[in-house]
Amino acid sequence: MPMFGQVGRAYIYFIYGSHFCINISAHSDKAKAGAVLVRALEPCEGVHTMKRFRNCGTLYDLTSGPGKICQALDINRSLNSVDMTDPKSEIHIEFGEEDTTGDIVATKRIGIKYATAKKWRFVRNSAN
Repeated sequence: MPMFGQVGRAYIYFIYGSHFCINISAHSDKAKAGAVLVRALEPCEGVHTMKRFRNCGTLYDLTSGPGKICQALDINRSLNSVDMTDPKSEIHIEFGEEDTTGDIVATKRIGIKYATAKKWRFVRNSAN
């Protein structure tokens, strides 16, 4: 399982019998496992293709959840364990231009029943 292996690997799983979710393995040398769930993203290119994959017309609803991201980007278990740090991989992380339209702030988690006090939800504070 990628979560227990080398950092930077895609960990993709099927949840609720209907959605894929993508995590990126991320842990220190002292931890056995760890991953970051990709919960939302702002589409910068390929929007037309994403809308077709999602059968969705609104930009806001396109990638505003982990299942929506995988559907919009056509991510499935065939990409499990892919090295997302390798720019030649089919799916990878790229550096983009810095967006200074608002600070990123950590807030309490939502939509769950455990560890709700942990500030593990990161959102753009556009009020600044």
